[in-house]
Amino acid sequence: MQKLLVDTAGSRPGAAVFKKDRCLAKVYAEGEKVYNRAVIRIIDEALKKAGAALRETKIFGAVLGPGSFTGIRVGMAVGKAFAWAAGSGFAGVSSLEIMANSAKTGEGGVVYPVIDAARGEVYTCGFKKENNKLTRISPYITEKAVKFMEGPGKSAVVVAPEENDILVELLSKNSKIDLIVTERIKFEIFNEIIEKEQNRPSVKDVFRLLPVYIRKSDAEVNLKNKKRGKK
Repeated sequence: MQKLLVDTAGSRPGAAVFKKDRCLAKVYAEGEKVYNRAVIRIIDEALKKAGAALRETKIFGAVLGPGSFTGIRVGMAVGKAFAWAAGSGFAGVSSLEIMANSAKTGEGGVVYPVIDAARGEVYTCGFKKENNKLTRISPYITEKAVKFMEGPGKSAVVVAPEENDILVELLSKNSKIDLIVTERIKFEIFNEIIEKEQNRPSVKDVFRLLPVYIRKSDAEVNLKNKKRGKK
C-alpha cells in the first residue's frame, strides 16, 4: 500500500513515499519557506524518485502541527485535496507525537518533545510509554521557555529539533534532563505511527482531522488588537 506523506510544519518542507514500512524516496525543499510553491514540487520530485504514480497512493498524510501556521494549512490542504479527489485515506499526526516516538524510550519512560514557538515560548506536552505505546499524559501547550528550562524532572527525556541551535544549547545546560537532539520530523516514525493505527485511515478523515495550532497566530493577535484600537 503506497503512502505519500508531507511535512510543512517546520522550516524544512519535505515529502516522502512509502510502500508499507519501506521508504522509497524522501525529498526536502532546502532553504525554501514559500510552502505553497514548494510542496507540489517536492511531492512531484519524491514520486519521480520513487518511480511511483500519484494515482497509486492509497493514503495521503500530513503533519498536523504545531509549527508554522501557513505551512500547516498548506500541507493539510494539499493532502486532504488529493485524498478527497482520489477517494483515498487521509492520515495526520502531530509534530510533537512524531518527535516523542523518535526517542524510543523504555516502558514507563516519560518524554517531553519541545519546539521553539517564538515569543520566548515553546510548544510541548508529555508522553508516557505504557504497554509498549506512547500515550499523551498532558495537553498540548505553549510555555515560557524559561519555565520549561526548569525541567520536568530527572525521569524525563526531552526531545528537541536540531534546527534550533539556541534552544538545544539552553536545554543541554540543564543537568536534570536527558536531552535527545533529532530531526524535527522523521518520516520513518511518521509512517510507523500510521502503520500501527488499528483503524486504517479513510477518506472520512479529511473532515475529522484538524490542525494542532495550540495558540493564535501573530496575524490573528494583531487583528484582534487592531479591533481593540491597540497598535
